[in-house]
Amino acid sequence: MNIGIIILAAGNSSRLGRPKQLLKRGEVSMIQYIHQECVNSKLGPVYIITGAYHEVISKEIKSNIIENKNWKNGMATTISFAMRNINTLSLDGIILALSDQVYLSSSILQEIAQEARNSKSKIVNCQYQNGMGPPTYFDKSLFVELEQLTEGDGAKSIVKKYNNYKSSIQFPLGDIDLDVESDLDVLKSFE
Repeated sequence: MNIGIIILAAGNSSRLGRPKQLLKRGEVSMIQYIHQECVNSKLGPVYIITGAYHEVISKEIKSNIIENKNWKNGMATTISFAMRNINTLSLDGIILALSDQVYLSSSILQEIAQEARNSKSKIVNCQYQNGMGPPTYFDKSLFVELEQLTEGDGAKSIVKKYNNYKSSIQFPLGDIDLDVESDLDVLKSFE
């Protein structure tokens, strides 16, 4: 299976007040870390969709960066923009990943791909300690619907619509992200 990975990094980190994509996780920025884990998964092409901080992020990563100038319209429109601006012809599916999941790893991404292969599910997402969410796999049969997203919170409407065609993997630390100042304590363990 050839699975593209789209890293959603367009937001302006409004709750944090500074670009979370540039926060340091050890020696590298979060966007560098997430990008490297996606590349290391060897699943397929990796794209980064930027917006608010396009200029500074594009200094961190040099390849497959696409700027969404309409990032203010929300995550759903960023996903739609991504689907219209990447080459999906050779892809069997895509994984939507976030730029602030501290514990995302290439092995998690490979496990999602394996589950997609084995289960033939249209959607594979992650079961956190509390709740479910990205990174999320979408089969190519859903590309048109992803491209048509216009509003709402990411692709949750599609995940909900195809709930009977969905499976998941365990990613207990998946809900640890970097939204507010108190979340940043987790980064100290990587120093």
